[in-house]
Amino acid sequence: MGTTLDNLGSQLPNDNPVTSTVSTTVSGLGNAVEATGTGIATGIGDPKNTNGVGTTVQGVTTTVTSLGNTVSSVGTNLASTTSTTPLGGVTGAVGAVVNTTGEVVSGTGGALTSVAKSDGVTRVTTGATTLVNNTVNGVQGVTQGVGTATGLGTPVNNLLTSVGTAVSGTGTKLGTSSPALGGVGQVVQNVGQTVTDVGGLVKPTATSGGTSGSGSTGVAAGAGVTAGSGGLAANIGATLNGVTSGLTAGLAANVSSTSSTNTGSTTTTTGPLNGLTSTLGGILTPKSK
Repeated sequence: MGTTLDNLGSQLPNDNPVTSTVSTTVSGLGNAVEATGTGIATGIGDPKNTNGVGTTVQGVTTTVTSLGNTVSSVGTNLASTTSTTPLGGVTGAVGAVVNTTGEVVSGTGGALTSVAKSDGVTRVTTGATTLVNNTVNGVQGVTQGVGTATGLGTPVNNLLTSVGTAVSGTGTKLGTSSPALGGVGQVVQNVGQTVTDVGGLVKPTATSGGTSGSGSTGVAAGAGVTAGSGGLAANIGATLNGVTSGLTAGLAANVSSTSSTNTGSTTTTTGPLNGLTSTLGGILTPKSK
């Protein structure tokens, strides 16, 4: 999503103060979203990260810094692009105030990032990560146990997989039929993926050895579930990437890249949170450069 917004902003004309300011704002927001997405993808979205919560928190504080930089850029841009106009004196003063405000926000974000990286906070967030992982794995173990005990796990999982695959297929066709509909198609694909992944909540996924296991493999992977390549954050970001990609046909390449990533993940599940949050937020896995 962040890359998509950044690209969209760069495509806006810069030949007048209004569109130039909008372009700077949109591109800046794209950078902020990408910072958040990186924090989630490498934090709670990475089952191997023992301090996933801390990494995600740092992603948020980095976003604050990025937003501050954007505000500063808007102020500077406003002052420079209107300097030769009759209102140059007024807009110049306003731009200076906006720029100063942005610098304050950036400084605050930098300070928060330093705090988040401190030893004391790191110990707290590492403990929180362990707690979250254990809680998620425990909840999934209960739901899968109920599915196994009642005999409903397998048929419900098969039904959800069939429905989800059909919906995802519809989204793929919709997205490839027209670049302008790429965003809509991506949303439909991820709705289908969500339906498919929910099946993993009631039926343990067999491991490569043909048996079901249990273990703590992070927020994005629960008992007996094989972690996919992207995890929680990948599915979150994929949906948002798809939505913003639909804003302009010129970003069809980004849509295609995101679609191939998600269609390739329909054969695995990445845990309980993946199934319930895949349409909300891959929030944001940054797109591959």
